[in-house]
Amino acid sequence: MVRQELKLQIGWEVDTETGKCTKAAKCNMSTLLFYRVCQGDMIQLQNQTYQYRYVFYSLERPEEYIYTYSYQEEQQWTTYEKRCPESGWLQKDAMINQEGYIRIQVMRQDGRELEPYEANAGCILLETDYKEEKAVQDYLKSDEIQKELARTIRTVAERRNRDSLVFTLLTDTHYVVNGNWEYTAATIEEVNRNIHPDGIIHLGDLTDGSLDKELCKEYSQRVLKRMESWDMPLYLTIGNHDTNYFRNNIDRLSEEEQYEYYLSQTKQADQHLWYRVDNTEHKLCMLFLHSFDAAKKLRYGFPLEEVEWVKQQLEQLPQEYQVILFSHDAPLARLDYWASEIRNGELLTSVLEEWHRGHENRIMAFIHGHTHADYIYREREFPIISIGCSKCEYFADKKPEGATTYHRLMGTVLQELWDTMIVKPKERTIEFVRFGAGMDRCIDLKDEKETTHMQIWAHRGASGYAPENTLEAFALAHEMGADGIELDVQLTRDRQLVVIHDETIDRTSNGTGYVADHTLEELKAFLFNKLHPEYEQAAIPTLREVLELVKPTNMVVNIELKTGVNFYEGIEERVLKLVEEMDMQERIIYSSFNHYSIMRIKQLCPSAKTGFLYCDGIYRPADYAERYHVDALHPSLNNMQYPQLIEQCQDQGIKLHVWTVNDKNSMYRLKEAGIDAVITNYPDAAYEVVHGKRKEALSLKKIKEQNKKEEVKAERKNILLHGLGVGYSKVRKVFVEIDRIVQKAAGNDKI
Repeated sequence: MVRQELKLQIGWEVDTETGKCTKAAKCNMSTLLFYRVCQGDMIQLQNQTYQYRYVFYSLERPEEYIYTYSYQEEQQWTTYEKRCPESGWLQKDAMINQEGYIRIQVMRQDGRELEPYEANAGCILLETDYKEEKAVQDYLKSDEIQKELARTIRTVAERRNRDSLVFTLLTDTHYVVNGNWEYTAATIEEVNRNIHPDGIIHLGDLTDGSLDKELCKEYSQRVLKRMESWDMPLYLTIGNHDTNYFRNNIDRLSEEEQYEYYLSQTKQADQHLWYRVDNTEHKLCMLFLHSFDAAKKLRYGFPLEEVEWVKQQLEQLPQEYQVILFSHDAPLARLDYWASEIRNGELLTSVLEEWHRGHENRIMAFIHGHTHADYIYREREFPIISIGCSKCEYFADKKPEGATTYHRLMGTVLQELWDTMIVKPKERTIEFVRFGAGMDRCIDLKDEKETTHMQIWAHRGASGYAPENTLEAFALAHEMGADGIELDVQLTRDRQLVVIHDETIDRTSNGTGYVADHTLEELKAFLFNKLHPEYEQAAIPTLREVLELVKPTNMVVNIELKTGVNFYEGIEERVLKLVEEMDMQERIIYSSFNHYSIMRIKQLCPSAKTGFLYCDGIYRPADYAERYHVDALHPSLNNMQYPQLIEQCQDQGIKLHVWTVNDKNSMYRLKEAGIDAVITNYPDAAYEVVHGKRKEALSLKKIKEQNKKEEVKAERKNILLHGLGVGYSKVRKVFVEIDRIVQKAAGNDKI
């Protein structure tokens, strides 16, 4: 048991209805901090001049703080029990009977106003047997954490080399009582004990910034001191919440206080909130920027003085140095959900791009936090990279367009999210090895070469621009550079294979009813241009018509069997027979949400390429695919958040074809992760991501015209050869007759 003196503050009381601390008369003093307790702990009153009462908070975390945009105003994730464990005021010791947190309120028995010294007089103690280390160690010992630790350590070891720098990289810890910071710190320590990084980089928002300055400092120091204990260089950028402004908090930190709280112990520099760090051995310059000022009308942004400083640093940089910039916020409003404009953001970006162009493209990346999501933005001349939040949080709204959030779950490996960043200045690559929720990422800038070749499959054709699952959409997909198309197959009432997604025609056509209740002739009478009325003649195609359309190309065809609602007995046989008749077996991959259909395909044609479609979590999906001998998995984009999915599929030779990927940031992320194919409504956008330029369109019409020209040429050649042959035959007859006469005159006609 450890005896702990409690920190009391005069002029505060605990509201027993809400569990919150509120301002009160100076005859009251309370613990503003929460104290962790376990069963059998004792509250010990040391001086009978006083009386006390305490309130209890259970360890149950309200889910709203994890799964919605919601900040708990006292920065704690507990559940108040709405009762005092003991009735009234106590003048005796009290035993705690369950695990949780407590707060204590103290008064003098005579009700007099308290003197300042009494807050520190040790009138009350907590004797506790709680050991934070035990709870954390139990978490670290779990199988999934041990596997993730081993994978992270192994991956870093495989990818680093003598020319690399390695940093622990995290952001947005948002420390709260009963949150996940202590567990995050422990996982970082376990990994770093094996990989020995060159430093720690934290991109800001250590706390929520909604309390008074003293509590702000208390909670931020819990994070800072833990990181400082790791005995390696620590680099910070200050986040908007770190300024203690949140929810119009009047107890904001001045710039001098921000420097003192966050930067005075982590760098040797002047009093500015931005600074430079050079690694002379590896020729890397790191610029750490400041991106928030609560006193400005446009709070998010960069001071002009800072922009000028950045420009000066770049101009002074030796020629061989590469550059990475770090900031809490992005430089562009497009990348910040909360900002309609970033103060001087475009100016800063222009300064960086101008220097980048004139100095051999030596800015490797601009890396930031704040968005609580992952993305790699490639629309400017250097990549802008967002890191997801370390705090356990999962909601997809209030994020910039194209950003990715990953499912989080307390008590599992998915509660964690932080990276080991491997920088190779000579090779001009940055790798992010993710621990917990999310996936590894890689930026490869060498001569702008691509790190992987990812296939582009047009989802129901180029359905972002043309009516889905129509010949027009498939033809447009080819023009836009798609490597393949994805389509859906069902059976009509008269057992014809038609290409349509929904079981009914209502959403996409001017007709109504189920596909299975119409004949092909009836379906052909409807227009299927409801989503794109500019295509006035769009009709439902048969599978044969689609295959005939794309056969002259090299496009892969992903045939999805729509047997999840209607089983369509015999559809698998019909599709296989048609594909064989068209002699396109090598270009087809079959998929379905109904995995029985895929097993039927494998039974009928063991050599057929197949993939399991799914949108809900499957435990160890690579093992599942391998067990049933399918070639690929077709997960929804959301399912890419499950840890180790990519690594397991790559290790086991299972292809990954991800649907539906419509934003460029996700395309970049998947390309860099080594995904085999993206299924997208916008193949032109995917082509730009994969190839770095727009496709020079060559339409199917042109291909057919070229093929026709070749056929005409071949026919003319045959006619010419035939003419020559006929002419030669006639001429030959004349010469043969002359030769016969000559031979006869010479008496040789009997030989």
